Amino acid sequence: MKITILVPTYRRPVDLQRCLGSLERLDRLPDEVLVVHRPDDDDTKGVLAQAWALPVRAVEVRVEGVVAAVNRGFDATTGDVVVMIDDDAAPHPDWLTRIVAHYDADPKLGALGGRDVIYVAGEAVLPGEQEVGTVSWYGRMVGAHHLGVGDARSVAVLKGVNMSFRTAALRDHRADERLLGRGAQVHFEVGLCNDITKDGWRIVYDPHVLVDHFPSVRHDSDKRSGFAFDAQFNKAHNEEVMILDHLKSWQRPAFVIWGFAIGTSDVPGLLQLPRIALMGRQVPVQRLVASWRGRAKGMGTWWRTHR
Repeated sequence: MKITILVPTYRRPVDLQRCLGSLERLDRLPDEVLVVHRPDDDDTKGVLAQAWALPVRAVEVRVEGVVAAVNRGFDATTGDVVVMIDDDAAPHPDWLTRIVAHYDADPKLGALGGRDVIYVAGEAVLPGEQEVGTVSWYGRMVGAHHLGVGDARSVAVLKGVNMSFRTAALRDHRADERLLGRGAQVHFEVGLCNDITKDGWRIVYDPHVLVDHFPSVRHDSDKRSGFAFDAQFNKAHNEEVMILDHLKSWQRPAFVIWGFAIGTSDVPGLLQLPRIALMGRQVPVQRLVASWRGRAKGMGTWWRTHR
């Protein structure tokens, strides 16, 4: 089985150096490592010019955003399995060995993800969740991939920092270009997982497939900390489009009502307003307005473009 590792990156040379160094220390080395970057990213070119004990190949993408980078990488891969990792993550030594074992054992496995051990101020966030990567009948999505415990199990969605696909499952699919954002374009994973599930492939999450994750700077309005209206708008829009695609026709009205009325603390509806205010989240009313507008825009995007 030929394994390709795909690393989208943009102007994070210290993170990329750590990522590639950790790939050199894997128990099972990849057959190729594709580092997708923009032509103007001299920081990344400097890292790639170093001598690596890996079959590293630079792949240029001229369109900004993770969707274009991921799709460029998918088009360039020659592996039977393409394994994605963010540049600000570092896999554990047995990471690839465990991934290959899953694909060898299950010919219907289309995608596999694992836990990202998030570090905050140098301390690892401890796991403790059984519910990971689910979408309820009315569209409430639970991620929590960094908190998963227990055995490997089937899930609905994976997380881009630590996920892989059988390239046969991706043959007719790519990351969704309808998603908004100039950098992270959150929730692109949801569309990929939804597409291959509809084709009959299994998606599995194994919390023992581990990477360490050191969330780094983003070069767009989504800075991870603080509030930016357009970043919140884009997040809500992307979630709306992806979940409407995921649900059946009879489920979609319930999702729309739930999203505007309740939502989550991350993309709030009206009834979340007191809660996020008590949580100390910045500008709760603006967060609500951005979420509502993003959801409304997402409904329009989905209506015009759904198949």
